[in-house]
Amino acid sequence: MEEIIIEYHTGFPQQVGWYDVLVDGLEDRLLHRYCQMYGRHEWKDINGCKVDREVLWTGTAEPCP
Repeated sequence: MEEIIIEYHTGFPQQVGWYDVLVDGLEDRLLHRYCQMYGRHEWKDINGCKVDREVLWTGTAEPCP
């Protein structure tokens, strides 16, 4: 059986959208967005709550509905 290795990245991706992430070692799905008013990137959960902990992300963005 072949082991699948997933490469996670620090920082923020270039595209906005939903990403598979690790937060505190737990898998989750978060929205990456860029706030033009304040000029900064941010992660939000499905409820719209901002995530201020370190986020490791992988994959490509899935569009926001």
